Amino acid sequence: MNKKNGRPDSLNADYFPHQTETSNELLFLERKYAAEGYRAYWRLLEMVTKADDHHIKLQSENQTLTFRYGMNVPVEILDECINYLLEVEFIDRHMWEKENIIWIPWLIEKLKPVYANRKKSPPQKEGNKIVSSSRKSQERKAKGKAKDKETTVKGSKSIYTPISNLDITNLLIIVG
Repeated sequence: MNKKNGRPDSLNADYFPHQTETSNELLFLERKYAAEGYRAYWRLLEMVTKADDHHIKLQSENQTLTFRYGMNVPVEILDECINYLLEVEFIDRHMWEKENIIWIPWLIEKLKPVYANRKKSPPQKEGNKIVSSSRKSQERKAKGKAKDKETTVKGSKSIYTPISNLDITNLLIIVG
């Protein structure tokens, strides 16, 4: 079996392109909410970028609180910013309304070069799910490692025998 060692597949990114041109969404939020709108916009992009598969689930109270604490924007302003970004379809409305997931298609487009360097496809939305080639790759590797451990135990010449394979008579001879 040919094993490839190295870094595990990454499910997130360490950076995203911070454009010097102001988008209409950022311009609106900054004009309406000043520095808090600016912070909400960029912090949201930062958090989604570093999240596994570039989406944030807000399906429990603790997930929502963790998100709000990380955003560090007053709740009222944050809620209004998210509503605006949903209205202009910057945040995927379907994923938000059906799954309480923040998914930003624009960001995935901007991260395509990162995934091209990794020779992987970026995560994609399929129905109500986010599908990731990197996650599938990690799951295959995990299954392979579990199978390798199983094979090692079965074919091992180790002096240690798994408890489930012990014969009670041998155990009594050793003890008695």
